[in-house]
Amino acid sequence: MSEDIEGIKQIPETDITRIAQDVFGSSARVESMEEIRQSTGGGVPRIIGCNWNLSYIVALAGHESKYVFRFNRRRYGRDDKAIVQETQNNALIAAHTDVPTPTIHHMDVSHEFVATGYIVMDYMIGEDRRYLTHPHFQGTTPAEKEQITWQVGMATAKIHTITEAATRAAGAGICHGLDALERVITNSNCEVTPARIEACRQIALADPALVLGTLSWSVGDAGIHLAESGSEWKVSFICDLEYQGYADPLHDLAPMLCHPEPMWSLKEPLSGNSKGALADAFFDGYEQIRPIDHERLGTVAVYAHLGIMCGVAREAYKADDGPGIEDREPPIYSKLLAAIEQRG
Repeated sequence: MSEDIEGIKQIPETDITRIAQDVFGSSARVESMEEIRQSTGGGVPRIIGCNWNLSYIVALAGHESKYVFRFNRRRYGRDDKAIVQETQNNALIAAHTDVPTPTIHHMDVSHEFVATGYIVMDYMIGEDRRYLTHPHFQGTTPAEKEQITWQVGMATAKIHTITEAATRAAGAGICHGLDALERVITNSNCEVTPARIEACRQIALADPALVLGTLSWSVGDAGIHLAESGSEWKVSFICDLEYQGYADPLHDLAPMLCHPEPMWSLKEPLSGNSKGALADAFFDGYEQIRPIDHERLGTVAVYAHLGIMCGVAREAYKADDGPGIEDREPPIYSKLLAAIEQRG
């Protein structure tokens, strides 16, 4: 096993074989193994997010199906908590919905065979929905992109049927983000000031649009994959479930209001009216399972946008570049606070 400060670089076939024999029996033999790497198709990102995990597609002699051996890279010392969480979250979705998930055959954080945690799961066919619906991807027609997005909307709604009673204060999440923003702008002469941030905290904590009795399991940045079945696209599996939890379900819907643009790239606060054909398809698919409060979505969208921007505030303000942060302040931050202030 090769490792440095950037994390584990590779797992040798001998270690893969030892793990396979532990999981599938002493006669298991590796026929082939291929690392899953970041890639593009036609200039469009196809496989992304390989920074924290090192994964291999493994074929074993005598096995009809292939497997994915997924290892925590231990990049910058990241522990194995995400491996455990992914296993638990996968089981939760499999138990409560019909959204396909890979069967996990084994999860191990003992470091007996390799000095990191890993899971062994079925390899499943499908392409990431972000790849299939990308405006520059030519492998799907506009009609197919809408069909795919409709299916993703329905799958998202199914996952949102997993619920629990809300226990944290309304607005607590956005307040956490505002704390991060305040750390960036303190001792500066930015348009965003500690006083404005505090005012927005109080508005968020009292905003009835953020008051929920029940939270839903979130999809977040999980990868929803689809495959063609006959003449239509269907969800084939969901994966990358390390960091999901219970949240306001509308936070999963808000990004569709600006699709395909990411929220962090917007120059104006996200509006509940910024829809397109794919957003309409997503919402229609979603509402086959669950209703959407579109008025509340418009409000939550602004908070979601602010939350995203708070998460990247240090980079956006170039806070590590030293004095002069006022001259580097992106106007979107003041605009977002103004949108919240209007709700006070």
